[in-house]
Amino acid sequence: MIDWENLHYFSVFTEEKSLSAAARKLGVDHATVSRRIAQLEQNLKLKLVDRRPRTYILTPDGERLAQVVARMMEETFSIERLTQAGQQEVMGSVSISMPPLTAAHLIMPHLGKFYRHYPQLKLRVLGDVHYVSLQHSEADIAVRFGRPKDENLVARKVGEIPFGIYAGSNYLASTDPENYEWISVEVGGVHGQKQQKLKERLNHKE
Repeated sequence: MIDWENLHYFSVFTEEKSLSAAARKLGVDHATVSRRIAQLEQNLKLKLVDRRPRTYILTPDGERLAQVVARMMEETFSIERLTQAGQQEVMGSVSISMPPLTAAHLIMPHLGKFYRHYPQLKLRVLGDVHYVSLQHSEADIAVRFGRPKDENLVARKVGEIPFGIYAGSNYLASTDPENYEWISVEVGGVHGQKQQKLKERLNHKE
């Protein structure tokens, strides 16, 4: 029989890439993580890691199992989200991730009204410039500037934000088009892609 707790330890190890990082995330010592992986190898009769002096390296069997376990964890989180969505009472804690400026302008001004309607719901707003992993419960909801590619996520369009090239009239009057300078805020992800397209358009504008 497979010990599912051993699989969980192995999954965290493959995500964190080291015994010490996995141990910190699990709240145990690295020897416990090592022992759990060894037990899993014994149960499966497979060598999952190469034990080197200062690191563990996944074997080909370990890589294949890591992919299977990752899919299993995604399905587990999907079940948890389905269960939470089926609860009728609006209570508990919900974490929502979005860029800091979006949180400041769209969420914070309405928190008072929100808590009057849902006094038993605790909202945790995460101002992140990077994409968090919903599959790994880093957040419950994420506001993103684009449609996610992961088929396990449920996406809804909530609005539009205009994105374009702007310049002062004095600058345009005093600067030749070939000498235009570009000022941008690099935040990565979809915004970064749009900025790159706008840069290309600006550089090729006649």
